[in-house]
Amino acid sequence: MRAIMIVTGAMALTLAAAVTHAADGEEVYRSGSMPPCSSCHDTGAAGAPKVGDAASWGDSIDADVATLVQSVKDGKGIMPAYEGKNSEEELTAAVNWMLEQSKE
Repeated sequence: MRAIMIVTGAMALTLAAAVTHAADGEEVYRSGSMPPCSSCHDTGAAGAPKVGDAASWGDSIDADVATLVQSVKDGKGIMPAYEGKNSEEELTAAVNWMLEQSKE
């Protein structure tokens, strides 16, 4: 009985942590990847679309999120590929957060 309670408790904590982490796009953007997204997207370094500046995003501001996430996974320009560095949920949360901050 005690083993079942421990396993159930551990599963609940793991699920709660996963839900909290996946939902925090700003955290992933600022420090949840290496290099962090913010290292280029805060300033627009190397031509990266700048968070908060819709014009710098060009047509990408209206692109399908899945398309943008695929670009992040594959890498684009000098941006490294994040495939395997972060989960799909983390990358999607970061992209969604960036878009929300950038749309006028």
